[in-house]
Amino acid sequence: MDYNDNWTLLRYNPVDYVVDGYILVNNKKITGFQREKDEIFKEKLIRLKGYCNDETDMLPISDLKKIINVLDSKYNLIQVELKSETIAYIGRAIFVDDKTLRLNTLTPEGKKGETMVIDPDNIRFIQFDNDYINSLKLFIRRK
Repeated sequence: MDYNDNWTLLRYNPVDYVVDGYILVNNKKITGFQREKDEIFKEKLIRLKGYCNDETDMLPISDLKKIINVLDSKYNLIQVELKSETIAYIGRAIFVDDKTLRLNTLTPEGKKGETMVIDPDNIRFIQFDNDYINSLKLFIRRK
């Protein structure tokens, strides 16, 4: 969808032709991208399903502070992955600058967790508007 030297914004396609929100990839944590025939086919099929890039999907990815401010105002909750792809932290960003991201986390049951202080250089992925996060929001509103 969009990229620069620091971040790449993608529609998240975890399996087959299913789209589940968005993912921001910290380019410092990867060696590169490779699109083979299978990925190109999936991309075409996903576009046919109506998951096109339009202006409402775009996010200013120039710097982390702008990214977090837009995500907070538009989506409220984000999912942050650090060193392990099996551990993610979901919460609301309460502060961000060049050296710190503070996240008020939620437990898997949607209860208030701890406040995490994250070094932005340790972020691998930021996900938002996915089914898990949207389900948590729905559950929290229902309480």
